[in-house]
Amino acid sequence: MNRRFYKIFFIFSLIISSGKNFYSQNPAACNNLVNLCTNSAFSFSANSGTGLTPGLSVSNPFSNPQAVNIGCMFTNVANPQWLLLNITTTGNLGFSFGAFGSSFPQAGNYDWIMWPYSATACNDIFNNTLPPVSCNWNCTGGGGTGMGAVPSGGSPCNFQPSIPVVQGQQYIILITNPSGVNTPVSFSNTGTAGVSCNPLEYQNQTACPGQLAVFTGTWVNASAGTYTLYPGAVVQTSPSFTVSSLVNQVYTVQAQGLNSSLAPIADQTTFTLTINPVIPISVTTPTNFCYGSNATFTVSPSGTGTFNVTGPSAPTTSFATTSIAYPNVTTPNIGTFTVAASYTNGCTGTQTTQVNVAPNHSITVSSNTNVCMNGTVNLTSSMPTATAYAWAGPSAYVSAIQNPTLNTIQPLSSGIYTVSSNINFNGITCPRTNTVQVAVVATNPVTVTPNFTLCQAANLNLTSSATGAVSYSWNGPGAFTSALQNPLVAGILPAGAGNYSITAYFTNGPLTCTTGAASNVSVVATSPVAITVPPNICQNATANMTAVAPGATGFNWTGPNAFTSTIFNPNITSIQPAASGIYTATAMFSIGSVSCTTSNTSSMSVVATNTVAAATNFTA
Repeated sequence: MNRRFYKIFFIFSLIISSGKNFYSQNPAACNNLVNLCTNSAFSFSANSGTGLTPGLSVSNPFSNPQAVNIGCMFTNVANPQWLLLNITTTGNLGFSFGAFGSSFPQAGNYDWIMWPYSATACNDIFNNTLPPVSCNWNCTGGGGTGMGAVPSGGSPCNFQPSIPVVQGQQYIILITNPSGVNTPVSFSNTGTAGVSCNPLEYQNQTACPGQLAVFTGTWVNASAGTYTLYPGAVVQTSPSFTVSSLVNQVYTVQAQGLNSSLAPIADQTTFTLTINPVIPISVTTPTNFCYGSNATFTVSPSGTGTFNVTGPSAPTTSFATTSIAYPNVTTPNIGTFTVAASYTNGCTGTQTTQVNVAPNHSITVSSNTNVCMNGTVNLTSSMPTATAYAWAGPSAYVSAIQNPTLNTIQPLSSGIYTVSSNINFNGITCPRTNTVQVAVVATNPVTVTPNFTLCQAANLNLTSSATGAVSYSWNGPGAFTSALQNPLVAGILPAGAGNYSITAYFTNGPLTCTTGAASNVSVVATSPVAITVPPNICQNATANMTAVAPGATGFNWTGPNAFTSTIFNPNITSIQPAASGIYTATAMFSIGSVSCTTSNTSSMSVVATNTVAAATNFTA
């Protein structure tokens, strides 16, 4: 509890004093590593800055990955040192810092945290993506700290359990100096795994029987090296050896040279050449493919070379990589495909895989492709295995119905209608589409004069107008027909009264559509006037006149001496010579507000007479 309080108090102090010669660590500081060597020492400085930045919950977790103590390391802990541990022999890793009785024993709290090393490790740590493999938050400030066996005088809670490591692995260790001491720190390797400041490293390889393999070693911080390879006792100054074998072979390299201080050093390591006469390859594939698609195969192990793929009823096709896209698989390609691999390293392998190809169904569509405006379009679609359909068309038309209906369709809906669906096959879906063309014939209403009332024998002028019409057809009473847009009916008779129907025609070529209207025509029937007037009549006599016109609703008489009368059969009493002349009788016929007339004339002559003067006295 006191140790935890101390750390919290110390970090608080660091934050307060952050303006005084303290700096936070970063990838550049991490990359400035110091190599740890067996039975060597490194130095702590009391003013080397602060440690890990806050917020690194992955790279610096609060919980210990080995669950030995309560955590890894606080942020911004003072005076850190970045170290590199090189594994030269496979075994269990063990080490101590400042062990009791060493040249430079622990002089304060030495908290530490360890990550696997790679070229990107430092960036990964500060990007909070690299978790540690071990860490220790000291519970005591003496007796040393580290991993593996607890040395004499040490505290178990200052040491983490040993971990197995492999030759060639490297680890970063960040160790802190919160006590602010200026002192060297003794380091000692206590495990079965070998560590070195100058590791000699070779990577294991795999080859085919008799294939040449080149092994190139690296000897860290070493120069003037002499390298001896066993078996064979091949001695040379280059760390690169070219070997071949028919069986698996372990090689040993012994090296002698100088370190960076020009002191003589020596190291020894091994590497293994594994022989795979026939590479056991595997082929992964989705197995089920749509008709006409590319069948994809992934061959493992990956690499380059020649990869021949042979399928049922298909020629062998060669590919240069292990990611294969076999083109255009169709129904005859159902069955077993064989992949024969010949890698550029000389190894070969063969594997088979099953390919299933979906049936090549298509969507069947139908529609009344030509339709009159305001008509109905019935779209239909069907395809085996399909369970859903999606239609799209002009004017943002969409429908999820398999067989939709478009009512009162308009010209703007003319165009291509596309239906989409999927073939459902063994858990995969293969998209299919089809289209149908719909043409809507635009029509417009016909404008006519709705009602006519004409006098008998007048001319009937029929008119019509319909935008876009290509022709017209009239039909009316008395078997009247006309193909004119505006025909004339001359001298119409009462028998021509009735409805005159007009049909306007619109077409897109394959389909003709019509609209219609009607004009109602009324004909006012008239008849001739038969007039009787005394042609000669004596003065002072009574002139009786008559007029007859069947169907007339009234008469107007006019004549000499301002004579007028509305009586069918007027008379003139005590007629005088001034009444001689032409008499006209006009008959009137009407329907509603329309009146029509016929007339006739006759001449009458009034014979003037004089009074006879007689003498009343006679002379004998």
